[in-house]
Amino acid sequence: MTHPRSRDIFGILPGVTGLTVLIVVAGAAVVMAMAVASKLTDAITINDLLRDPLAVSESPVYYGALSNLGILLWAGAATAALLAGAVLRVDGPASPDWPGFLLAAGWLSAVLGLDDLFMFHEVVAPGYLHIPELAVFSVYGLAALALFWHWRAEMALSPHGILVLTAAAFAVSIVTDLANHELKPLPSLLEDGAKFMGILLWCVYLCATAYRRLRAG
Repeated sequence: MTHPRSRDIFGILPGVTGLTVLIVVAGAAVVMAMAVASKLTDAITINDLLRDPLAVSESPVYYGALSNLGILLWAGAATAALLAGAVLRVDGPASPDWPGFLLAAGWLSAVLGLDDLFMFHEVVAPGYLHIPELAVFSVYGLAALALFWHWRAEMALSPHGILVLTAAAFAVSIVTDLANHELKPLPSLLEDGAKFMGILLWCVYLCATAYRRLRAG
């Protein structure tokens, strides 16, 4: 068997493989794309794209605190599911299909996290792409239903009671969001509080499922 270090590009930097270099290049490309974008328009400066949003807007550090925590939970859920799914897939086809379920759930979490981070369904879709917010919600809902239906056997063997609470929290948040057009304080608290609880429960569910499946081998 070939020793893992033989795949290293530089003997003095263990772990630096071709994949590592590819990731570094991709990261550098993102930074350069930001620089190019700032040059294409006078309305956007390089600092607007590179610095922290609170620093750019000169807002207090507590602005968006709950939203930021929610994004961290989206990232945690996606990471746990994708990593566990990738590890389990190494063992080859299995029944139940835990790798497929975890990978699909992980990618869905990543997409929803990016939506939350860049306010896609709230600002980008309706304001720039002229796609109604309800249409975006419908796509996400159909994707979730497709995931749950296709891997229903796996879900039945998972701690699915947490999913019931997750679905209830998200349902309250979505209904309140669609009805709370004037952003009144109490409805906003219900909307964003329920959303945060839904993300938290989803993260707990995926972490618990990933942990159990990895322990079971």
